[in-house]
Amino acid sequence: TINGIHMHYVEQGEGLPIVLCHGFPHLWFSWHRQISALAQAGYRVIAPDMRGMGQTEAPATPEAYDIDHITGDLLGLLDHAGVERAVFAGLDFGAFAIYDLALRHPQRVIAVIGLENPAAPHNPDVPPLTEYREMGEKHFLHIEYFRQPPRADNELAAQPRLFLHKVFHTLSGAGNYFNVFNYPPEASYIEAMDEPPPLPWPWLSELEMEFFVSEYSRTG
Repeated sequence: TINGIHMHYVEQGEGLPIVLCHGFPHLWFSWHRQISALAQAGYRVIAPDMRGMGQTEAPATPEAYDIDHITGDLLGLLDHAGVERAVFAGLDFGAFAIYDLALRHPQRVIAVIGLENPAAPHNPDVPPLTEYREMGEKHFLHIEYFRQPPRADNELAAQPRLFLHKVFHTLSGAGNYFNVFNYPPEASYIEAMDEPPPLPWPWLSELEMEFFVSEYSRTG
């Protein structure tokens, strides 16, 4: 129990601690190649399932996912592991989480490794979600799609394998996420993505995909 929720994490190695924070729709397993490589290089690697995903508890209220709770999870993880300071690497949602942690609690952070999303400034006069809403009026935008929870519940949870197959390819170097902008705002996430080639891919096997499908089929 960490920060009031049941948190699942995996750990390998000894040495300088590095915490790997995944995004969506990922899991601790997204780092399974990096975990072993970093451990063999002399690091203590800690990879949690982030709040709401995988085997970590998923509180029902949106308020349970604010910055205070997310950074509290990472602070609690450090305390639980007996770690005073760590390097944090983050992808997608996890990148924003580690930026917030470094900003609010720099004394617990040795360094941050931001993958995919730069810490880019927004127009200070316009809240980011307002900017996204304006973009979402013109074409499909995943942030706007998830602003309406029943859509994701009805469409993605019903077809986790199809969604994961499509989204992993779309967000890879072989895909092109920006093709979703060709679809209207009311499109579903699944129909807005290009059809991917069959597995295996050079970077993802059928067995690896099955791990994600199994977990997201279980949790929704």
